[in-house]
Amino acid sequence: MGKLRDKQRDLLAFKNAARGSRSPIKSINSARKRLPVETYPEAARWLETAAPKGRHVTGPSFPSSLQEIHRFWRLDPLELEEEFIWAASRILLHTERINKFTEAGREISMLVMQSDYLSALDRLNDIERAVGSSLWGLKLRLALLQRAEGFDGQKRFALQVRGLNPDGLVNYVAHYVSIRNETALSPGSFRSLFERHRSDDDIPPDLAAYTTFHVLPGLVSERQRARDLLSWEGAGSVIDLFETAVRLSGYLFNSSPLDFQSAAGPVIHLLAKQINDPRLYGLDAVYTGSWPVGRFAKLDLAPFDAFLEGRYGDAIDYAERAIGSTELCWEYLDVIGRAAAAGGKSLPSRPSTFAWDISSWMYLHLAQDAKGAQANEHMLRIAYNWEGLQWADRAYGFLATEVASSGITRVQNSSYLSECTG
Repeated sequence: MGKLRDKQRDLLAFKNAARGSRSPIKSINSARKRLPVETYPEAARWLETAAPKGRHVTGPSFPSSLQEIHRFWRLDPLELEEEFIWAASRILLHTERINKFTEAGREISMLVMQSDYLSALDRLNDIERAVGSSLWGLKLRLALLQRAEGFDGQKRFALQVRGLNPDGLVNYVAHYVSIRNETALSPGSFRSLFERHRSDDDIPPDLAAYTTFHVLPGLVSERQRARDLLSWEGAGSVIDLFETAVRLSGYLFNSSPLDFQSAAGPVIHLLAKQINDPRLYGLDAVYTGSWPVGRFAKLDLAPFDAFLEGRYGDAIDYAERAIGSTELCWEYLDVIGRAAAAGGKSLPSRPSTFAWDISSWMYLHLAQDAKGAQANEHMLRIAYNWEGLQWADRAYGFLATEVASSGITRVQNSSYLSECTG
């Protein structure tokens, strides 16, 4: 009973700090730092609807428009462990909507692999009506429009975003992600351009880390920057908070295993119990050391058996068949490219089939074809422009493993883990 009374007292003090203040937001910012973590779920729930003195102190969890993202400034970052718990407390208030979001993400991923970009845009429209606007949706829409309507289509949308006069950070991300999608600009050229512009900008390190995370995906290794990312996402959409928590957990697993174990792992374990997302299941498996087979899609092992037995033509045929009969797993695309390279088999053309393009690019690199360097650029473009989809980071994994000269030395996200298992 004593602990319960202490918990209620701490929570009441948190609420009263806002109610009795001339500056509720400033008071909440200060009071949150003193809250015990066990009170975070109730405190987060209260903040969703609280309006001390008739004024909200946080923005909407599911913004109805891009203008509502970052309506309020972020709260000061807590310790990394606490920021992860705070993020989970907010995410778990909305598991039904988050599950709708992850389901839509899987469906959009499949549609993109099938080169059905217009249907993917329709599905994006559907899910945005359910979960609101987000940077995830903004970036994905630019990539889809580039494929469906070309340069002019995605540029028109980027100009529309600017015309909405959103928060400066939203505008900044939209501007550079639009440039990132231009086919005339190689990934390396874009990186050089962005890094040159970033070095010229006089912005605080926390803002630089946040914008870079959204514009130029890469490994995050510093605790302070990880704290800043979660803190900034807390001022936007819960969708972006969820996506960043998952991606950041994968980064920490690679760059800072101790931080993964102490900060990210416990939260991933909680989320994986209520949210259906293969990335969560993979990260939870390495955190707990347990791999419940029922959580993962089943792989047809025939392509891999054929590959190991040197029957490379069969491996390609079996993998193509598996792709057509089940949820598409990256492993099938990988074995097609590897079997073609190992067997010296040129892959037949499959015009306008995004999934087949990926296998072809893998093949061109592995076969040391003259077009291998160009294929590597295509793979890096996938990793940049489709980073909102679950398989995009697998391109980083391929590059990290196979392209020693690419400058990518480690897998840069949680997708080093298979989304499927045998």
